[in-house]
Amino acid sequence: MSKEQRAALITRAEALLQKKPYTQEDNALFNSLVKLSDAMLVESESSSTDEQHKASLRFREALSGSPEFRTYSPLATGADGQLIAAAFEDKIKTLMISAGPLYAGSPALSNFYADKMQPTKFPVCDDTASTGFVLTENTGAGGDEAEIDFSGVTFGGGKFFSTGIILVSTSLVEDISSWTTTEALVQKTASQRLSRIMNSTWLPLLKTALAANSSAPVAAAGSSIATADVYTLVGSVEASYRAQGAFLMSGVMQKALGQLVLTGSGLQALKHVLDAQPTLLGYPVYISTGAASTDLIFGDLSYAYSKSTPLQLKTLNERFVLDGYIGLLMGKRADFQWSVATSSDSPVKYLTF
Repeated sequence: MSKEQRAALITRAEALLQKKPYTQEDNALFNSLVKLSDAMLVESESSSTDEQHKASLRFREALSGSPEFRTYSPLATGADGQLIAAAFEDKIKTLMISAGPLYAGSPALSNFYADKMQPTKFPVCDDTASTGFVLTENTGAGGDEAEIDFSGVTFGGGKFFSTGIILVSTSLVEDISSWTTTEALVQKTASQRLSRIMNSTWLPLLKTALAANSSAPVAAAGSSIATADVYTLVGSVEASYRAQGAFLMSGVMQKALGQLVLTGSGLQALKHVLDAQPTLLGYPVYISTGAASTDLIFGDLSYAYSKSTPLQLKTLNERFVLDGYIGLLMGKRADFQWSVATSSDSPVKYLTF
């Protein structure tokens, strides 16, 4: 078979990717065309150009997903609705943790997912101090012995968080030797942008909620951080919350903690806080780009609730084509709520100077 025939098959497959909507039938035909072109390719005739061209197609296909090995989440019900591979969104969420833990889908938070962000109320019980009772024999339970106080967390419409338009060079897409290379670049850029904006938006909300609870602030011994302050902060959080405890701080605070030394020895007082996977007293350390330089927060962050819709992805194939780019626009709608009443012992506390 000639190179011209293989090129015609690839051109036809490329045209399929431009269809809207891109159905599963289109995807099946696309895979058939690519497999046929592969079968027509004689080993001695293979070239880097063929591989690069197919890599470009694979990258574009990856943005839409393949029913052979991916699942789908609907993004919209309108005429311009799109599909995105669930595995792609999972990778985005995993990468977002590097800019802080306060984002939709974070493993540090309690997450709820919905197709639409309608106002919703979730029941919670923030009984963080009451004990059980010893029943009085032969008299039954007293009125106070059966009481459980429930409250609720109300989610609103939330805010729409966007990456802004990410421009991917079409020349870069054509030159790559593997579609995963460009996909990884897009994922890294998108995850960092989304995580930074969510952390910078939600951290002030968390700090406001904590400030309203008189049990949350813990006073430092002086005007600057000391080793004893860290132990005081951890010790102020009730033991049952420390099992899932974690630190949230700024990069400046992380550096200051790493520079603390033991008196008279010159040895590092708090080891591992500057490691690649930092820990402090055995607890995970999250560095938030939205944190102030003096922020040092510790406790169980799962009492912070997040509700969000699936990640949305739009590919702008025509708008930037004359400039040599493919435009990508990603985002999701999400809301953040704190679940503990101001009258309860806070499971998350912060240091004050």
